[in-house]
Amino acid sequence: PVRYFQLLKTLYLLLGRDLPAATPTASTSPSSPQRPLKILVVEDLINNQKLATAILEPVGHTVTLANNGQEALDLLQQSAFDLVLMDLQMPVLGGLETVQQIRQREKAAPDRPPVPIIAVTARSAPQEQQLCLEAGMNGYLRKPYRPNELLAAIAEWAAVKPAAAATVDRKRKPAATIPILAAVNTDPERLATQKQLLLQEGGRHLEAIRVAVTKKSALRAVQEVTWLKNVAGDIGAGRVTIRCMRIKGKVEMDEWEEAQQILADLEREFQEVMTVLQQGGGT
Repeated sequence: PVRYFQLLKTLYLLLGRDLPAATPTASTSPSSPQRPLKILVVEDLINNQKLATAILEPVGHTVTLANNGQEALDLLQQSAFDLVLMDLQMPVLGGLETVQQIRQREKAAPDRPPVPIIAVTARSAPQEQQLCLEAGMNGYLRKPYRPNELLAAIAEWAAVKPAAAATVDRKRKPAATIPILAAVNTDPERLATQKQLLLQEGGRHLEAIRVAVTKKSALRAVQEVTWLKNVAGDIGAGRVTIRCMRIKGKVEMDEWEEAQQILADLEREFQEVMTVLQQGGGT
């Protein structure tokens, strides 16, 4: 089957262009005092839904998922959100059309403040960015989600206003910090089983990822990184989950050198998780 990121990279290559690097859309540093946001993530791909949730929820934000634009419209009609992350390419109703309908609704209800909307897409051509802004979006973010870029993009709306900053709990972790092991809402027996599975088999799968990346074996790398991502996600190891997703994206784009660099971070964060588990933590 066609791999999405590989197809994207090939098209850019045929056009004689490089994949552009995105810059954060917000000017506020995510390390400044933050307030929890109620965020609507409008995205049809489950992996992207999981990745966004794995980045946002451990730092205190509440995530609601919509699989397409129509679901987003229905949810916005039922409840207020602080921020919307809007995918552009979706079935039923795409991102641009959805935003246009949201802004039309807001004009009909001037007493209700407009919701900030950040476009999220794998394509980041300047003309597409301009199209998003003209449609009424407030920012632009590239896929796949990257923790620092995503947190920087939403920081403008999560930042505590100066008047309220004094009330912030100074013991609260910075927004950019994702815990080694976060609490997960799952069956305790299954949680214990998955932790034991990671302790017993995780090292072997990590070594298989290392070998596959070194040998540039895409199929094996994706298989092994998917196993580790799933088990890590089951036990709340958000850092490991995010690294696995990023390696998968780099492998699919044949960006092996960058995959190797991310692998070094994965190995370090995997060892941190193993240490916590071996000490009986994360229960």
